[in-house]
Amino acid sequence: MIAAQTFKTQSLVGPTTALVTSTTVSARVDTLGSHGVCIRLIHPAAAATDSSAKWAAVSIGVSDTTTYSTSNRVLSGTTNSTAGTSQFVLAAHNDTANASVTEIFINRPAGRYVFLDFTPVASTVYQNIYCEARLYRLDQAPSSASEAGAAAQAFIA
Repeated sequence: MIAAQTFKTQSLVGPTTALVTSTTVSARVDTLGSHGVCIRLIHPAAAATDSSAKWAAVSIGVSDTTTYSTSNRVLSGTTNSTAGTSQFVLAAHNDTANASVTEIFINRPAGRYVFLDFTPVASTVYQNIYCEARLYRLDQAPSSASEAGAAAQAFIA
């Protein structure tokens, strides 16, 4: 199998989705048939170099049911400068030219479903956020572009 065929991308929150500030957004990924998932959180460029462009909260949950609850949470982001157990630091992003990308890899999740739960900051400047899940090491390669999560596909070996 060609290595590029072992990936499948799923959009969780589209780039054209204007989110309501300070409102929690949730998304779910079905990992059946994959051996891991990479959650990509893409934040727009900062409006100013004031470290204000960051996530207010990010949590990852894993479960065999399709319903998310805080008891399913395995990892959470914090805006503190140091992280505790099962936490990671949500870095401030003050680059006015480039977007910020946060990637969270989960190898062999303990449940079938992986949940993303996040809250954007209270600013209309940072409403257009893009989140995707990239499933990797698939048991079976996608047989079409749409199954791969793309408009078109080309595999080059």
